[in-house]
Amino acid sequence: MENFDNINTGFVKLICAYVKDIQKIDTDDLDDKLSPDSAIIKFLESRTLIHKSIKHRKKNYVEIDVIFTELPDFLFTITDNKILSPNTKDEAFWDWYENKSYIRSYIDPVNSNSNLVFCIENNFVEIKFKCPRLGYGIYDLQIVECLKLTCDKVKTLSI
Repeated sequence: MENFDNINTGFVKLICAYVKDIQKIDTDDLDDKLSPDSAIIKFLESRTLIHKSIKHRKKNYVEIDVIFTELPDFLFTITDNKILSPNTKDEAFWDWYENKSYIRSYIDPVNSNSNLVFCIENNFVEIKFKCPRLGYGIYDLQIVECLKLTCDKVKTLSI
């Protein structure tokens, strides 16, 4: 991990590492997002899970709820969505159709001292309060600062 030696809480470092690892998932153009070769399944198989449930599954799309052993107080919702093929007559499609798929993930605190909710995409992390009137949880400020050091773009809306 990089640039957060001053943060002494292993929990904070761990959640930031998971966010960064999710951002690093290489997307694919598979139609079956639950096949053993899919990026999301390879990522999940590289971790130890307490819970995994498939919320939605259809051709080109999957949404999975996961609780990781290392972070039992957070529910991760990971989606992988294949973008439909564009009209090839539009020459501009080559600029944006490179990956053909994108991953969006959400992290919700469950039975924890955190009040942060995360939306993660490959080029940014958005953080909001789960319940704005409660303010920051015990480690929330450290998590936000750690993510600002770890990720390229962090949006802190409603904080």
